[in-house]
Amino acid sequence: MGLMNRFKQFFRSKSDKKSWSGKAFDFSDWFGKSFYGSKQHALETNETIFSVITRLSNTLSSLPVKELKKQEEVNDSVSRLIKYAPNDNMTAFDFINRLETDRNTYGNGYAIIERNDYNIPENLIPINPLDVEPVIN
Repeated sequence: MGLMNRFKQFFRSKSDKKSWSGKAFDFSDWFGKSFYGSKQHALETNETIFSVITRLSNTLSSLPVKELKKQEEVNDSVSRLIKYAPNDNMTAFDFINRLETDRNTYGNGYAIIERNDYNIPENLIPINPLDVEPVIN
């Protein structure tokens, strides 16, 4: 008697020595339910979503930003806000990162434009998208 025959006899049930039927030996639904069926949400955890959103927002905010007019680069107060410092508390990286994270999480990213007495933009301040209600004018 060979080694393989001994293994086969060891794992056979006493009631049925010719087949592997029965609920105890049914391995067909191990992968079907846990990866493709009822437990699909287990693969999509909060950590996975957070890492994707963080990677997207970090990639976009690290790209160079230019303001163009007729395919020529423009250097004015608005481009300075976008490139260097949108407000006193944030760098351009932080500002674009925040807006992109809000856009990926909630669908839109919003910022308030603060203007001086001459209607020139001075600050860009991001706001919470849950506090904004879009209205058709």
